[in-house]
Amino acid sequence: MTIIRKPDPKRITVIEKRPLFKPERGNVCNGYMGVNKTGKSSEEREFAEAWRAARIPNLISPVQYQVVGYDPQNVFGPQVDESGKVIKPGLIDIYIELDDPDWALRLCELRNTLVILDEFKDLLEQTNYRAPKGLGRFFTQYWYNNVDILWSIHNPLKAPSAAVGYTTHWYIFLMFASEGSFKKTMPNYSLVKLASNQVNEYVRKHTRGKHKLDPEYNGQGFPHIIVNTEKQTLQAINMEKEVSSEIRDAIPLIQKQINGLQRTTK
Repeated sequence: MTIIRKPDPKRITVIEKRPLFKPERGNVCNGYMGVNKTGKSSEEREFAEAWRAARIPNLISPVQYQVVGYDPQNVFGPQVDESGKVIKPGLIDIYIELDDPDWALRLCELRNTLVILDEFKDLLEQTNYRAPKGLGRFFTQYWYNNVDILWSIHNPLKAPSAAVGYTTHWYIFLMFASEGSFKKTMPNYSLVKLASNQVNEYVRKHTRGKHKLDPEYNGQGFPHIIVNTEKQTLQAINMEKEVSSEIRDAIPLIQKQINGLQRTTK
């Protein structure tokens, strides 16, 4: 599979305020953690595709939605097959630029938007991992402005507290991090650490999985666990072979979040 980059992406400075439209579904802030090549970006893209498909303007909901994102690996760009035919369109309408020092302030102005912060560390490195101006306000107000957020990082030590405190769901993939790194950056870290332990053990015994478009895909997707921070529950995904009794019995499963995306309007 080949990826095509969009030419000359628009600057985020051209964003106009949009009318506020509050959907029936609650807004989400999803945090994706794991090492490279474990499925974080694939899950983000799947979520973004469902988000976009559920928000086509119609007579019931005429609101214009948009996707704004930082996408250094072009995960959310158009995808083509071997013949060059586009099999999936690009998802991002407006790109966040790495050299824009006010990117976080501009996010505060968004309405009715999906914000994607893939490889979040790149943006944070510009301020030596100090929260840029406006970042705290953006995460504090995202639900009021009808914004959903997807952000990803490799290790909890690099996660900004502004994002961690408002994350509604963690998507935990294969990751190598000590208990101290979770404890240092996360409130109620125990469930996230438990999820990480279980995923690591599953991958050690079986496989880290493949994308379904990979030629070597054999039916085993990327194993990961979704942590619902409000309900304090876990859900194991692509871990059908065996799951610890801690996950299977002691902790109730939640409905996979993406299945509820169609319920966006009354």
